[in-house]
Amino acid sequence: MTTKDIEKVVTKTEAMYGTIDTVICCAGISMPKLFLQSDFKEYEHHMNLNFFGVAKFVHFIAKRWVKQHKKGRFVLIGDPLASHYVMPGMSAYSCSKNALEQFAYHIRSELEPNDIKVHYFLPPPMETNLGIKQNSMFPLATRVLLKNYKRVSPEYAA
Repeated sequence: MTTKDIEKVVTKTEAMYGTIDTVICCAGISMPKLFLQSDFKEYEHHMNLNFFGVAKFVHFIAKRWVKQHKKGRFVLIGDPLASHYVMPGMSAYSCSKNALEQFAYHIRSELEPNDIKVHYFLPPPMETNLGIKQNSMFPLATRVLLKNYKRVSPEYAA
């Protein structure tokens, strides 16, 4: 996504809903594959969506808020499985999500003096169609590790 693309999205959103004061970033794609069976392009794809896509959008909005002297709030959504566990086949995804976590902590300290808050959340894994598809792609070792790991149904979380 280019800066012009982001600007178009922001302009259209503000025309429809008014000034943006909160941004929730919940980007995520996971295509499990063992490291030695991976192509480096898969790592780039995970980083481009899960990290750089969020970072570019946050950067654009933060600069805009600072220039306009506006308060704002970013909510970045991580993944506790990626952050706290080692699972075969998840290195590309985990690296991208851990980059996002460190990004959140670092920009929090830099944006706070501008009245821009940064929150980082690790919600429980949800039992979604994407999660079910992801589970079917896990290598056998990961399926065994997660066999008894429970996901929260979306209805419960709401």
